[in-house]
Amino acid sequence: MDKLRILRSVEQAILQHLEADEIRMYLLLLATSRENGEGIISYKSIRKAFGSYFHADRMLNVCRDLRKRGLIEASFPPLDELTEQDFALNYRIVPAR
Repeated sequence: MDKLRILRSVEQAILQHLEADEIRMYLLLLATSRENGEGIISYKSIRKAFGSYFHADRMLNVCRDLRKRGLIEASFPPLDELTEQDFALNYRIVPAR
């Protein structure tokens, strides 16, 4: 997977409509993805990158927004089953078409 090509292909219009946290999350997921675009990242690692203000509910909302825009595919537990303990986010970067 050519990460630079994917980043270049994300249209400027899409980036203009993303919130700062959504852009940061997309870049973090892109950077930590494997060659096939898939990745697993711990909530602990995400909080380390974003800071302690970035709670699990905010992370899930950001990931859901990225998923709605077709930038990632992700699976995560329902919000009501999460605690602030560590858990893993399984994701896949969706190549731009």
